[in-house]
Amino acid sequence: MMDLREKHCFCDVTLLLGSPNGLAGLPYHFHGHRVVLAAQSDFLRDQFLLHEGRAELSVGVVSSVRVAKTLLMSCYTGILEVPLEGLIHYLTA
Repeated sequence: MMDLREKHCFCDVTLLLGSPNGLAGLPYHFHGHRVVLAAQSDFLRDQFLLHEGRAELSVGVVSSVRVAKTLLMSCYTGILEVPLEGLIHYLTA
């Protein structure tokens, strides 16, 4: 699945991470598969159901784009490695 995601094959949703008005500038585009993300995240499953049919969804509730990317990648790998000094950011995401 990770290989398909990296090649943007069969991706059916783009998550916009961060805010255009935030310090990081333009949002990061994370291309993914609804079924994979929904199976691993109740929050994303609910967002997909609430906004059914939308190709892009803004996910601005995370503390940082780096944290969001790490959490989303763990949906594909099944592995979440968190540095101890940044643990609070992952627990509050």
